[in-house]
Parts: sequence; C-alpha cells; structure tokens
Amino acid sequence: MSQSAQTVADHYKKRALGDAIVVLTFPEIRNAELLATRVELLTADGVVHGRPGDVVVMAYGGERYPIEADVFFGTYEVIGCVGPRLVARRLVHARTAWPIVSPSATFNYGDDRGTVVIERGGWLYQSDDDDFGVINVGVMHKGHVEVGPASSLEATDWDARFRLSFVTLAILPTVLTLLGLLAFASATITHTQFATHLLIGSEPSCSPQAESSSGGCARTVGT
Repeated sequence: MSQSAQTVADHYKKRALGDAIVVLTFPEIRNAELLATRVELLTADGVVHGRPGDVVVMAYGGERYPIEADVFFGTYEVIGCVGPRLVARRLVHARTAWPIVSPSATFNYGDDRGTVVIERGGWLYQSDDDDFGVINVGVMHKGHVEVGPASSLEATDWDARFRLSFVTLAILPTVLTLLGLLAFASATITHTQFATHLLIGSEPSCSPQAESSSGGCARTVGT
C-alpha cells in the first residue's frame, strides 16, 4: 500500500473521511512543465516538493502542483510542447473521492514531497490504484461534477441499463415515423375514414361532402 493509500486507510479509522463518492473531471487545457530538478511549490494546501521527472501543472489562480509523470500522461493529452514546457488537455475521467469531515486531516504526497493539511469540506481523491490527491474547497466544483455515492453506483446494473438504452434507441426511429404518419393522416382525412381503412382496408367511394349530404357513402372492401 502506498503512503497515500495508507493515508486514506488511517483517516477512515479516525473518521476524518465521509462516504466515498464518484466525481467526473471537466476537460480543461492547462500549462505544465516537466521537471529536471527538485523544486518547492506553494499550493493552496501547503508546501509540496516536485521531484525530477514529475510534471508541474498550473491550475486555477496560478496554483502549481506536481503530478507523477505516468499519472499525468495517463490523464492528460499533450497538444503542444516547447522543450520541457507543455500545453495539455485534461481528459474526462471518473475518480473516487472522499469528503473531508475532520478539521485536522492531513495528506502525505509521498517520499520527499511533503505533507499538507486538507481543509474540511474538500475531497481526497483517487484516480487509479496508486494515485491519490487533494482537491480543496475553493476549486473542487470548478473542475469536477459530483455523480453520486459510490455505493449506489456500484450496486447499479449497468449492463441492464445499457441494453434498455440500446433497445430504446433502436426502436425510436420507427416509433417517430409511425407518429408522423398518424399525424399526417389525421390532418388529411376524417378519423372514421382513417380508422376504417386501417382496420379493414376499405376506402370511401364518394367524397366526404357527398357522404354528409346523402347520409351515407358506399364503401368498397379492399382485397
């Protein structure tokens, strides 16, 4: 278990975290830099150190924070670069997150990177099996949308929902075509004539005006 994963386990024991939720990231274009030397970064949560090989990403308000290179290239698409400086688009992806409910929770970024205090109301998130991070209160809803509790999403039968959606989309064009034909038919002939023709295949042998004047109209049953 990584130090970050151990942080999650420890906070659960201390009841510093709420129940897990699922959040989606918004696609955003950000500036970044591939580090060749160790640097000190002042984040919104405290001082963190970036190590050689890390990627420093610039977020809201000019805040800079380090991401391990393999995590960065797995969650960002590089669309331009000049030397170590990158322009990248963050990909839409789901994350598991835990709301911070304790005023004294901390997060360890890993060996030689630093430990920060997590503000109550923020999120401790997990992008993959061994990548954890912090999203503070001021920006968490600027770049993410909360989907719902992880427990209810895990209990959902997504295969059944997909099959239902597939069948609905498959029959939708046919249903809309039939509705359009019904609307056209009802606007051009009387409801009685349309129903009769639809049910027994008969057609009137005289006009609606003749039918109303004579009190009846002979019909020919189609074969």
